Amino acid sequence: MHESNRVGLLAVTLSTVFILSACVETQTVDTDTETPINVPGAAASPDATSDGNLPDETSVDTPPQQCTTNPMASDFAPFVEQGVVPTGLLGTAGPGGIIPTSDVFYHFQIGENGYNSCAELSYLVLNGSNGDAQQSAGIGAAIADAVVLFHNGDMIDSPAPFQMKLVEDVTRISDHQIEVLYGHAGRSTAEGVTEHHTFNFVYTDGGLTGEGSLPEDIDGHVRLNLK
Repeated sequence: MHESNRVGLLAVTLSTVFILSACVETQTVDTDTETPINVPGAAASPDATSDGNLPDETSVDTPPQQCTTNPMASDFAPFVEQGVVPTGLLGTAGPGGIIPTSDVFYHFQIGENGYNSCAELSYLVLNGSNGDAQQSAGIGAAIADAVVLFHNGDMIDSPAPFQMKLVEDVTRISDHQIEVLYGHAGRSTAEGVTEHHTFNFVYTDGGLTGEGSLPEDIDGHVRLNLK
């Protein structure tokens, strides 16, 4: 081969190598910063935190408590379904200090719904009258109201709710305190309500307490036997 041809072939070869190398995209990795290379299609683990550690299970938020104002969600629901509550009288012989009366039953409907399963203290006002197991007596003397109380949605059966002639108003003072205005028939049935009494029910760590005015004969009033 002539020398001129050899020089020309070498030039062509070097030119081809230069062109091919220019078409190859090169990528360098900075080893000092150790930057991770993201691979397309690879997802990060959902269980790992930004520092690579697994999340603490105790830090996961729990669902909030579901509150309800439906008394059918409470343990008083069976009485609501029947519309009847057995009664008793205050004493020390029976459960919760109540002596059951086997022949007197309170037939009622809900007059005011103040039930709240998330409240420290909530209530139901019952309107009704006393009678036998089948029906109310249907006389004026048998008519009575009562307030049933609840703590965080649980029925308070001791002390047992007492009957009064009227529950005229209930006012919420705070999450754990309500004020009840009672109307009392202090004399004959024909005269109706002759007295008014205001009483505050308070729920504390020690349970249900109260303060205010009640009739002198309150210990003789019919109680709702919720046991």
